[in-house]
Amino acid sequence: MRKLKLKEDGICRIFFSSPFNGMEEERELAKKFWPKIQAFCNFNGIQFRAVDMRWGITTQNVAEAKVIDICLQECSRSDIFIGFYGQRYGWHGVNDRDLQENFERSKIRFPWINSYRDRSITELEFIAGHLNCPGAIPACICFRDISYDNEKYEKAKNDGNNEKMKAFSVESANVKVRLQDLKKRVTETRDKTIGIHMSYKTPLEGVEFMSSSILRYLSENVCKEHTKLSPRELSLCHHDNYATAKSKSFFGRKDILKRLFNTKKNVVLTGEAGCGKSAIIATWRKMLEIPSILNTIIISHFVECKDKMSAYHILERVNLELLLAMQSKGYDIGKGFIRNGSNLEDHMRELLSMLDKLKTRDENCVIIIDGLNRIAKKEQTAKVKFSN
Repeated sequence: MRKLKLKEDGICRIFFSSPFNGMEEERELAKKFWPKIQAFCNFNGIQFRAVDMRWGITTQNVAEAKVIDICLQECSRSDIFIGFYGQRYGWHGVNDRDLQENFERSKIRFPWINSYRDRSITELEFIAGHLNCPGAIPACICFRDISYDNEKYEKAKNDGNNEKMKAFSVESANVKVRLQDLKKRVTETRDKTIGIHMSYKTPLEGVEFMSSSILRYLSENVCKEHTKLSPRELSLCHHDNYATAKSKSFFGRKDILKRLFNTKKNVVLTGEAGCGKSAIIATWRKMLEIPSILNTIIISHFVECKDKMSAYHILERVNLELLLAMQSKGYDIGKGFIRNGSNLEDHMRELLSMLDKLKTRDENCVIIIDGLNRIAKKEQTAKVKFSN
């Protein structure tokens, strides 16, 4: 298996392939595991994007027969392929006029599909993402055990739910043969994948296998070399990588950046979860480091990093970085200024003392803490006063 080479610098795309019907639970469970993979990518300075075509196909795309073309384009842009299959084979049919119109439109860009006109769109994705060139990109492929589908089928039958019955049963004898052939071809390429599970019993088991396979692969092939770094250097690396990943997702909102630049006092940036606060903060931090702002000490801490998340440890780290930055500028801080075991109030007094020393030379210091709402709850009520 090759080392991962991202197709777009700094962005890791993972393509999720499966028939839409009958695999809803796997797709929903996968969304709960994405944050783990995203956190790992952010830690290593990479932005993570999950590609699930449920979100990318519009009614207009369907009307214009662009479904196959869009799916295969997105698959070709992705860095890791994930495939899930149950008993349902998916949209297929040489006599399906709408589907064959999709083939006609897509064969110009992907001529190889002309040999697979009787196959489902999901199988086309399996071929594009893995079987056409096994090992070209990391692939994890999982097939659900038939016992799960049979159980779901019987329940749907007892409930009189014909649609659900179709979602958990193979469409025809011919399709069953194609699905068995697909499993055989995938199994033959096992050593070219990052993981194959041929009979997971439940959706959770399959998704957990997928997540662990991806994380194991990423840790072996993407993780940056940290072994020779000191604890402090490692911490700096964590925060720098996290900020780099977040800044890559920033767009627009230049008015907020302008206000941050122009403020001379303490500022708190708030907003709904997921609105992009960390991206704004990371971008502002990056812009503060431009050469024209040489007289400013910049200290940043991102609570979502792997460092300890208590107020005490955040302030301890901020003080240490500020102390080292001031010493590099020739300040005489005094021995033993940062004391292990000091309480929160002691660290705050030390911080204010250092800031006062900076004022005597008319030097600036910007302290950025992202994610204050995530620190340990028992410490959120600590009364801490900052001077302007």
